[in-house]
Amino acid sequence: MEGIHYYNLFATKGTEYLLTIIFFILLIPFWIMLNKKTRSETVTNSIANIFGTVSVIPQHFYMAMNHIWIKPVKANHLRLGINHLIGNLVITEQIVLKKNPGDAVAKGETIAELHCNGKLLQLVSPLSGVVQKTNPLLEKSSGINNLSPYSKAWMMELEAENWQQEAQFLIRPTSVKSWMINELSRVRDFLVQIQSAHQPVAQPIILQDGGEIDPQEFAKMPHTIWNDFEQAFLKLPELN
Repeated sequence: MEGIHYYNLFATKGTEYLLTIIFFILLIPFWIMLNKKTRSETVTNSIANIFGTVSVIPQHFYMAMNHIWIKPVKANHLRLGINHLIGNLVITEQIVLKKNPGDAVAKGETIAELHCNGKLLQLVSPLSGVVQKTNPLLEKSSGINNLSPYSKAWMMELEAENWQQEAQFLIRPTSVKSWMINELSRVRDFLVQIQSAHQPVAQPIILQDGGEIDPQEFAKMPHTIWNDFEQAFLKLPELN
């Protein structure tokens, strides 16, 4: 009849199938691109977070391999303190300074102890000299965690005897931040590996979401792990 048109439904279905296939072909690479972008942003944010933790280090500070910072005050007069990696990781109940003003200090000699849950970490001096003064704020405080690590949490001032010679073993100010980023990664790797070696059955969770180290869990770890941590991070490699 005139005015009536016949459409082949099966012919149009073929076109719909073809369009659907083309849509998915175009969608897949777009999805892959978005996924790559997300992963890239996650890595970038992770790096930014790590850098953010080291950007607080003053530019003119030296760093010893055992995480003691050194601030030149004048000539051979130097101020020593604990960097923020150790300060944030170790929840201290008490810090005990082992030297008083007027005492001589040999490089590698214990100058302070960090106490937590019946355990302690010993800190050794990266320099030799004579103690000029100590920080009374540390022993009045319950620990170092609530004090700014590079201003109020300094331990002592030292008149160095061999500054020019011993400074060769220190991380120079221009390299401190890159060194600290490597140390953050090394601490994470150490804790993951060492807990597996000491507690292969029931391993405590030491990393928070995003890979941040949980100081609460580190505080609960046994003496053996604290001793291993001290040997790995708080000793001077050049004296071992």
